[in-house]
Amino acid sequence: MKRKVIDKKTVLVLGAGASNPYGFPTGPSLVDAMCKGLGHAQPIMQALAYAKFDGQTIAEFHGRLCKSSFNSIDRFLFRNTQFLEMGKAAIAAALIPYESVGTLSEINDANRDDRWYEYFFQQIDAQWDRLQPGILAILTYNYDRSFEYFLYRSFRNGHGMSDHECRNALARRNQQRPSSGFSAPRRS
Repeated sequence: MKRKVIDKKTVLVLGAGASNPYGFPTGPSLVDAMCKGLGHAQPIMQALAYAKFDGQTIAEFHGRLCKSSFNSIDRFLFRNTQFLEMGKAAIAAALIPYESVGTLSEINDANRDDRWYEYFFQQIDAQWDRLQPGILAILTYNYDRSFEYFLYRSFRNGHGMSDHECRNALARRNQQRPSSGFSAPRRS
């Protein structure tokens, strides 16, 4: 049976939680991890101090975030733009443990019923040679890079590509990461 190829411009939008089946935090659990990790002598606090953020400002960021009742760091930073740069650094520090090579290499060990990355790869791979460059855009609002890594690893190894060939092939398929998660939207 021949599968239908994507023949119209298509955008796949990935939101928060797209990587949760692979062990990455959802928006609320990222806020929880940040609140725990910003405590005295905790890893995120240490990373912010190492990045030369002022201790008093770190403490204020920690207190406000944890008492804000927001379940999204995006929403908190939208309302508290004075913490934007620190928030970016805190997000990165919170996600680093999840993005280790060991964790990302074991991405196939996720619950089989929730493994949509593999399903997506199988569907796209079946059409890969017939897929027109620029016809499919992948727009991800996720902070982690697990989906990008999964596609890269799967195409590189499955198609016998070099690093350079794989990066070029995926770039032609128009994968994008918007900056909205790492910058505060303008208020009207």
